[in-house]
Amino acid sequence: MIPMNVLQLDPIEVRQLGEADGEHIEGLFTGLSDQDRYYRFFRPMPAYPRAVMELLTGMDGIDHVAVGAFADGTCAGVARFIRSTRRPTVAEVAVSVAEAHRGRGLARRLVAALDVLAVDRHIERFEIYVHPANRPAAQLFRSLGFTLVLDSGTLEGERPVGAIQPAPALAA
Repeated sequence: MIPMNVLQLDPIEVRQLGEADGEHIEGLFTGLSDQDRYYRFFRPMPAYPRAVMELLTGMDGIDHVAVGAFADGTCAGVARFIRSTRRPTVAEVAVSVAEAHRGRGLARRLVAALDVLAVDRHIERFEIYVHPANRPAAQLFRSLGFTLVLDSGTLEGERPVGAIQPAPALAA
């Protein structure tokens, strides 16, 4: 019998995203349901305004860093952090995974990859904001070491960078 940790049925590549990945990011976000968009942006978003898409694809690799999970060349998930301008050692994390790829550990792998990249950029803490009706996301982030509290109708949380061990290797 093959141990489960050796069996890999669906190869996923996790790598840092750059300017050339805008098309992948747009494809992922365009494919999200209305409810997913509402949970992600805290408001209805039937279409993405150009400014939002520019924010999502405007990684600089230092203060705005994103990683993507790819299955068969298709972007299955994206996680990012954006450094706080008020607290330069803190960054806000956001994660989106395509519905067809949920429940496979992609969000966990993506946040672990962000941990690796954050250390090199002198980020010490991650913060997260979760819509209170988004129970799967709240459960995920709690399992990743975030302590969530309800504040003004939003679940807010923080945790130290590097809380996920061991972190995965990133593809070049």
